[in-house]
Amino acid sequence: MPVILKPSEYDRWLTRDEAERPPVDLLRPYDAGEMTAYPVDPRVGNVRNNEPSLCEKLG
Repeated sequence: MPVILKPSEYDRWLTRDEAERPPVDLLRPYDAGEMTAYPVDPRVGNVRNNEPSLCEKLG
């Protein structure tokens, strides 16, 4: 499962200086109310397809 972070958490996730305090507390469900779902090209599920247009909203 991917981890979705808030921009304010990016530095902490990417910085590995804190060996005694790993960022495992950031591994939590993201608020569904903050997300937006939209249809994308059905070719998205195939790893052979890799082009920027596949991330664009259809319709």
